[in-house]
Amino acid sequence: MSLNNNNNNLIPNFQIKMSAFPRRVPKAVVKENVNLRRAFVGVLTASPLVVGGVGEYLGWWKKLDLPEPGTPERMLFDTQNNDIRTMRQWIGSVPSLSRTVSMIQETEKKLFQMDMSIGVKKFILDENAAKNEEGVEVDSLIFTQAPPKLKGDSLIVVTSSKKSDTEKQDGGQPDGGLKNGGKTAES
Repeated sequence: MSLNNNNNNLIPNFQIKMSAFPRRVPKAVVKENVNLRRAFVGVLTASPLVVGGVGEYLGWWKKLDLPEPGTPERMLFDTQNNDIRTMRQWIGSVPSLSRTVSMIQETEKKLFQMDMSIGVKKFILDENAAKNEEGVEVDSLIFTQAPPKLKGDSLIVVTSSKKSDTEKQDGGQPDGGLKNGGKTAES
Protein backbone atom coordinates (compact mmCIF):
# COMPACT_ATOMS: atom_id res chain seq x y z
CA MET A 1 0.00 0.00 0.00
CA SER A 2 2.80 2.32 0.64
CA LEU A 3 3.98 1.68 -2.88
CA ASN A 4 0.78 3.03 -4.36
CA ASN A 5 1.05 6.19 -2.31
CA ASN A 6 4.57 6.76 -3.60
CA ASN A 7 3.46 6.48 -7.24
CA ASN A 8 0.64 8.98 -6.69
CA ASN A 9 3.01 11.47 -5.14
CA LEU A 10 5.44 11.26 -8.04
CA ILE A 11 2.85 12.49 -10.60
CA PRO A 12 1.42 15.86 -9.63
CA ASN A 13 -2.34 16.27 -9.75
CA PHE A 14 -2.42 18.94 -12.53
CA GLN A 15 -0.46 16.71 -14.90
CA ILE A 16 -3.06 13.97 -14.61
CA LYS A 17 -5.78 16.40 -15.70
CA MET A 18 -3.70 17.74 -18.61
CA SER A 19 -2.81 14.34 -20.01
CA ALA A 20 -6.26 13.62 -21.45
CA PHE A 21 -6.06 13.62 -25.27
CA PRO A 22 -7.52 14.63 -27.62
CA ARG A 23 -8.29 17.95 -26.08
CA ARG A 24 -10.91 20.19 -27.54
CA VAL A 25 -9.82 23.73 -28.07
CA PRO A 26 -12.38 26.27 -29.26
CA LYS A 27 -11.64 27.69 -32.67
CA ALA A 28 -10.80 31.33 -32.82
CA VAL A 29 -13.02 33.62 -34.85
CA VAL A 30 -11.60 34.24 -38.30
CA LYS A 31 -10.33 37.78 -38.30
CA GLU A 32 -10.56 39.71 -41.54
CA ASN A 33 -10.21 43.32 -42.30
CA VAL A 34 -13.43 44.33 -44.02
CA ASN A 35 -12.00 47.62 -45.26
CA LEU A 36 -9.02 45.87 -46.84
CA ARG A 37 -11.33 43.35 -48.52
CA ARG A 38 -13.55 46.12 -49.90
CA ALA A 39 -10.54 48.05 -51.20
CA PHE A 40 -9.14 44.94 -52.91
CA VAL A 41 -12.46 44.12 -54.65
CA GLY A 42 -12.93 47.77 -55.60
CA VAL A 43 -9.47 47.99 -57.18
CA LEU A 44 -10.05 44.74 -59.11
CA THR A 45 -13.38 46.03 -60.38
CA ALA A 46 -12.30 49.57 -61.24
CA SER A 47 -8.87 48.87 -62.76
CA PRO A 48 -10.08 47.82 -66.24
CA LEU A 49 -12.25 50.92 -66.44
CA VAL A 50 -9.42 53.20 -65.34
CA VAL A 51 -6.89 51.63 -67.72
CA GLY A 52 -9.43 51.81 -70.58
CA GLY A 53 -10.14 55.49 -69.94
CA VAL A 54 -6.48 56.46 -69.59
CA GLY A 55 -5.58 54.45 -72.70
CA GLU A 56 -8.30 56.18 -74.70
CA TYR A 57 -7.11 59.60 -73.51
CA LEU A 58 -3.45 58.88 -74.30
CA GLY A 59 -4.22 57.19 -77.64
CA TRP A 60 -3.06 53.67 -76.79
CA TRP A 61 -5.95 52.09 -78.69
CA LYS A 62 -5.49 54.00 -81.98
CA LYS A 63 -3.11 51.36 -83.27
CA LEU A 64 -5.99 48.84 -83.09
CA ASP A 65 -8.19 50.86 -85.49
CA LEU A 66 -8.51 49.83 -89.15
CA PRO A 67 -6.22 51.66 -91.55
CA GLU A 68 -7.71 54.19 -93.93
CA PRO A 69 -9.14 52.74 -97.17
CA GLY A 70 -6.79 52.93 -100.14
CA THR A 71 -3.59 52.90 -98.11
CA PRO A 72 -1.02 50.11 -98.44
CA GLU A 73 -1.68 49.09 -94.82
CA ARG A 74 -5.38 48.63 -95.59
CA MET A 75 -4.59 46.57 -98.72
CA LEU A 76 -2.31 44.34 -96.63
CA PHE A 77 -5.01 44.02 -93.96
CA ASP A 78 -7.68 43.06 -96.52
CA THR A 79 -5.37 40.55 -98.22
CA GLN A 80 -4.54 38.88 -94.91
CA ASN A 81 -8.23 38.63 -93.98
CA ASN A 82 -9.08 37.10 -97.38
CA ASP A 83 -6.23 34.60 -97.00
CA ILE A 84 -7.38 33.63 -93.52
CA ARG A 85 -10.98 33.20 -94.72
CA THR A 86 -9.84 31.04 -97.66
CA MET A 87 -7.64 28.87 -95.45
CA ARG A 88 -10.52 28.31 -93.00
CA GLN A 89 -12.72 27.12 -95.88
CA TRP A 90 -9.96 24.86 -97.20
CA ILE A 91 -9.13 23.38 -93.79
CA GLY A 92 -12.84 22.78 -93.16
CA SER A 93 -13.20 20.86 -96.42
CA VAL A 94 -10.04 18.71 -96.08
CA PRO A 95 -11.63 15.92 -93.95
CA SER A 96 -14.44 15.47 -96.46
CA LEU A 97 -11.95 15.41 -99.34
CA SER A 98 -9.77 12.77 -97.69
CA ARG A 99 -12.64 10.27 -97.36
CA THR A 100 -12.91 7.83 -100.22
CA VAL A 101 -16.12 6.49 -101.69
CA SER A 102 -15.46 3.05 -100.19
CA MET A 103 -15.08 4.58 -96.71
CA ILE A 104 -18.39 6.41 -97.08
CA GLN A 105 -20.11 3.24 -98.33
CA GLU A 106 -18.73 1.21 -95.40
CA THR A 107 -19.99 3.80 -92.93
CA GLU A 108 -23.44 3.83 -94.55
CA LYS A 109 -23.55 0.02 -94.52
CA LYS A 110 -22.66 -0.14 -90.81
CA LEU A 111 -25.27 2.48 -89.95
CA PHE A 112 -27.89 0.64 -92.03
CA GLN A 113 -27.08 -2.65 -90.27
CA MET A 114 -27.32 -1.00 -86.87
CA ASP A 115 -30.72 0.54 -87.66
CA MET A 116 -32.14 -2.57 -89.32
CA SER A 117 -35.11 -4.19 -87.56
CA ILE A 118 -34.88 -7.63 -85.94
CA GLY A 119 -37.19 -9.23 -88.47
CA VAL A 120 -35.14 -8.05 -91.43
CA LYS A 121 -31.91 -9.29 -89.81
CA LYS A 122 -33.40 -12.74 -89.18
CA PHE A 123 -34.93 -12.81 -92.68
CA ILE A 124 -31.53 -12.11 -94.23
CA LEU A 125 -29.85 -14.86 -92.22
CA ASP A 126 -32.42 -17.55 -93.04
CA GLU A 127 -35.76 -16.86 -94.69
CA ASN A 128 -37.53 -20.03 -93.51
CA ALA A 129 -36.22 -19.87 -89.94
CA ALA A 130 -37.38 -16.27 -89.65
CA LYS A 131 -40.95 -17.18 -90.57
CA ASN A 132 -41.01 -20.15 -88.17
CA GLU A 133 -39.51 -18.21 -85.26
CA GLU A 134 -41.54 -18.87 -82.11
CA GLY A 135 -40.90 -15.61 -80.32
CA VAL A 136 -38.43 -12.77 -80.36
CA GLU A 137 -38.24 -10.20 -77.59
CA VAL A 138 -38.62 -6.71 -78.95
CA ASP A 139 -37.52 -3.66 -77.02
CA SER A 140 -40.43 -1.57 -75.85
CA LEU A 141 -40.49 2.05 -74.83
CA ILE A 142 -42.32 1.27 -71.59
CA PHE A 143 -39.63 0.08 -69.19
CA THR A 144 -42.09 -1.11 -66.52
CA GLN A 145 -43.59 -3.80 -68.77
CA ALA A 146 -41.97 -6.97 -69.98
CA PRO A 147 -40.83 -6.74 -73.60
CA PRO A 148 -43.40 -8.26 -75.96
CA LYS A 149 -42.60 -11.43 -77.88
CA LEU A 150 -43.42 -11.37 -81.56
CA LYS A 151 -43.78 -14.44 -83.73
CA GLY A 152 -41.66 -14.84 -86.83
CA ASP A 153 -44.41 -14.15 -89.33
CA SER A 154 -45.21 -10.77 -87.72
CA LEU A 155 -41.58 -9.62 -87.62
CA ILE A 156 -41.45 -8.81 -91.32
CA VAL A 157 -43.92 -8.35 -94.14
CA VAL A 158 -42.64 -8.80 -97.68
CA THR A 159 -44.64 -6.76 -100.15
CA SER A 160 -44.26 -5.98 -103.79
CA SER A 161 -45.33 -2.96 -105.77
CA LYS A 162 -45.27 -5.01 -108.92
CA LYS A 163 -48.68 -6.28 -110.08
CA SER A 164 -49.06 -9.65 -111.63
CA ASP A 165 -50.78 -10.09 -115.00
CA THR A 166 -54.00 -11.41 -113.42
CA GLU A 167 -54.23 -8.42 -111.09
CA LYS A 168 -53.89 -6.02 -113.99
CA GLN A 169 -56.71 -7.70 -115.89
CA ASP A 170 -59.02 -7.98 -112.87
CA GLY A 171 -58.80 -4.34 -111.87
CA GLY A 172 -56.03 -4.69 -109.33
CA GLN A 173 -57.59 -7.32 -107.05
CA PRO A 174 -55.89 -10.72 -106.88
CA ASP A 175 -59.16 -12.61 -106.32
CA GLY A 176 -60.61 -11.97 -109.76
CA GLY A 177 -62.23 -8.64 -108.97
CA LEU A 178 -64.69 -10.20 -106.54
CA LYS A 179 -64.66 -9.84 -102.83
CA ASN A 180 -64.70 -12.85 -100.50
CA GLY A 181 -62.24 -14.89 -102.54
CA GLY A 182 -64.24 -15.04 -105.76
CA LYS A 183 -67.54 -16.07 -104.11
CA THR A 184 -70.67 -14.22 -105.01
CA ALA A 185 -73.31 -13.21 -102.57
CA GLU A 186 -75.68 -15.92 -103.86
CA SER A 187 -73.27 -18.83 -103.39
